[in-house]
Amino acid sequence: MSLNSILAAGLVVSTVLAQPAIAQYSSRFVDNINLTIPDNTTAGVEIEFDFRGQEGNVGQVVLAFDGDGPCDGSIDDSLFLGLSHSFVSDLQATLISPTGQEVRLFSNIAGGFGGRNLCNVMFSDFADTTLNNANFQDAPFPGFWKPEQPLSTFNGLPASGVWRLRIADRVRGDVGKVQGVTLYITTQTVQRNTIPPQVNIDIPRPSTTFNGPLVTFQGNAFDLRNQLDRVEYVIRNSTNQSFDFQPATNLSDDWTEWTVQAELPIDERSEFYVRAVNTNGDVGAVATRFATTLFVPSNPPTLTVTRPASANSTFSSSIPDLIFEGSASTTNPQGLGFVQSRIGNTGSFTNRQNLGGVANANWTFSLDPNFDLDEPTDIQIRVLDANGTPSSVISRVITLSETNTPPTVTVTEPATNENFTSLLSSRRFRGTASDIDGLVNRVEYRIPSNETNANPVWLLATDTSLGSDWSTWQFNAQFQNLQSFVDVFVRARDIDGEFSTQVSRRLVVTTTGSINPVVTITDPVANVSVNESQSTVLVQGFVTTNNVGLSDFEYSLTNTLGTVVQDVTLQLDNSFSVIVPLELGANNLQFRATNQLNFSSVNGTANSRVITRVQSTLIPPTATIQLPAPLTITVPNTQTSIRVTGVASSGTNPLASVLGSFGPNSVTQSAEAPVLSTAGNFAEWEYEIPLQPFNNVVRITPVDSLGNRGTTVSRTIIRQFSPVSLNVTTPALGVTLPANSPNVGFTGTTSDADGAVQLIQYRVTTPNEFFPQLNFLRTNAKQVSLFFQNATDVSEESDWTSWEFAVPLGAGENTVEIRALDSSFQTIATTQRTVTVELEDMYLFR
Repeated sequence: MSLNSILAAGLVVSTVLAQPAIAQYSSRFVDNINLTIPDNTTAGVEIEFDFRGQEGNVGQVVLAFDGDGPCDGSIDDSLFLGLSHSFVSDLQATLISPTGQEVRLFSNIAGGFGGRNLCNVMFSDFADTTLNNANFQDAPFPGFWKPEQPLSTFNGLPASGVWRLRIADRVRGDVGKVQGVTLYITTQTVQRNTIPPQVNIDIPRPSTTFNGPLVTFQGNAFDLRNQLDRVEYVIRNSTNQSFDFQPATNLSDDWTEWTVQAELPIDERSEFYVRAVNTNGDVGAVATRFATTLFVPSNPPTLTVTRPASANSTFSSSIPDLIFEGSASTTNPQGLGFVQSRIGNTGSFTNRQNLGGVANANWTFSLDPNFDLDEPTDIQIRVLDANGTPSSVISRVITLSETNTPPTVTVTEPATNENFTSLLSSRRFRGTASDIDGLVNRVEYRIPSNETNANPVWLLATDTSLGSDWSTWQFNAQFQNLQSFVDVFVRARDIDGEFSTQVSRRLVVTTTGSINPVVTITDPVANVSVNESQSTVLVQGFVTTNNVGLSDFEYSLTNTLGTVVQDVTLQLDNSFSVIVPLELGANNLQFRATNQLNFSSVNGTANSRVITRVQSTLIPPTATIQLPAPLTITVPNTQTSIRVTGVASSGTNPLASVLGSFGPNSVTQSAEAPVLSTAGNFAEWEYEIPLQPFNNVVRITPVDSLGNRGTTVSRTIIRQFSPVSLNVTTPALGVTLPANSPNVGFTGTTSDADGAVQLIQYRVTTPNEFFPQLNFLRTNAKQVSLFFQNATDVSEESDWTSWEFAVPLGAGENTVEIRALDSSFQTIATTQRTVTVELEDMYLFR
């Protein structure tokens, strides 16, 4: 079994072979097991840690409930927790040595007051207090805790053997699962006040697929008793099969934050391993990610720079900051990463704003204009998607000058001269203003027909911008004298006292009839039904005023309590968003706008909704697979597809779709997609799936009209396969090689009628290794290769019909295990060959 398969299966993995010689601890960890803790039983569940072959007696024991990412007591996603449970005071945990000695870690967490989950919880005799004395508000209790009974009870006992952790839930009602636990043992005879350091991977999250080769790994590390010395990592894939760890990049002064940026092979799954080492030489458990990279898309993220709008701009040297604004978008499912900039066209980019993984975003950042006067400075900007794929670079050449440029002003409403009803006495004006070399200080307007003397009267508009920079503004022009037309003039002024060119709009006064405002509800788009658990609804929309200001805007709600009228606040763009309370049954909702001429919006479907709050417990939709009927069936190898049929029915809400996915197991599945409806509304459905040799799992999930998912049903289809033969050609059976033989070449053949063989791997078990130059035998136990290595395909058809590899062998009897894997990395054939290497005449024994 490969390391990929071991970790995916949640088996025990030893990290001691991967640690440098300075390491003080051996460790075993279990991960991604999702092992259910039985409710209300003293037997509980047991997790095993295999230390068989570990030399020496116990000097110190530490046990940790691990955590992957932030320890959040509000979540129950076992991917991020060592143990998930809704009331951990129900639990009792006991560690049992191979000799049967028991030590209770905890039995009454937080004095019985509860708490959710355990995450980054470490038990050692050097802690100050037990978890029984913790505060339940500190859940999930990350930190360093003294066990209820001392772990020093194990001191002096043999370390070798299978250790067990028993977790029992002794109270009915709350359930949980074990996700990740690590047991550390040192065989030092003198105890030290130390524990292994811990490391977490914050990004990427588990099961992430990347578009493009650039992948960033980032996380945190900590040591509760000592100082971190480094965080180190290794990436294993087709280009690297070694376990030579190298330092990550330190993002902090003390290695508590780290990052690794790597370029991984395309269309391949790479293995990322990271661990922390403290200044005492203690090596912590290995944290793991599997990163699958896909073909780089042809459409990288796009970037738009709206401020400065011009590629070459001159600014006043008196401005405090240069403001850059724009937008970005990407088709990457992981969304956008950082907006970056640099000064000049060489050197590294600097992160300016994290766009948080969304597909579309506006961005802004500022730079201190500490450039040389009158020297053009190139500011280059780009955006990265979440996988590090960059956009095209956009340049803005900035020149600082002591010469001031006047600001500019634009009127956006009304956009042009317009007809204006004589029934009105005012008109709203809105627009924008900017200053290429400074800041706009104010926007003013003037209505000549209102003035009674020859001196112009300029009135102050209202700044509606978020940054108080007059980038957007508005005012309500009141008209005292309506003649055949009315002129309105607008101008902007910058902080240096320069005025913009005046912009004007002419309103041609006409006689017209009534003008009604129009209310449009955009969400919800139609009448809807909601569950009784939903007591409010968000209603959004906008009002079209038809150039007449509003005097009132409200909604009326009629339900079982009667009729309630509520005023609604409009935003500057005449949009509204209001949370409306709901009662059981029908809630009739109607919005009404009234303008200054006392005309109201006309009632209709655009401004009214009926939201029905259903008094019933939500019943999810159901789906049943009819064919194939057995949960597991076997089909001939010649059958390459199968039709799965079934029925589905709605629950509280109408049935919307039936989703299907398939794959070699329940973890590695295709994307969910609607299956084919054969009787309308998915009452009957069918799904045709392709079959690969061995296991094929199909999963069916019904979904109702509100997105509620029913229980997933599944079938396993086993496609038979022809036997695969795996033969070793050389070396021959029973061969004995001379001492100090160089790398021994192995060759062989496979025969596979189905073409299922995708990879040949090998691993070697050697005896004690003889060093002829030093005339002594190594004293450590038998050396076992933890990982299978890839052989080389030397067949003409690249189908592994013939293969070879070469390995160094030790003195004595060597066992070489060889296996064939299919495309799902499952073992389909195995063999082994024993090769004896002669010993030298001289030995020096310790």
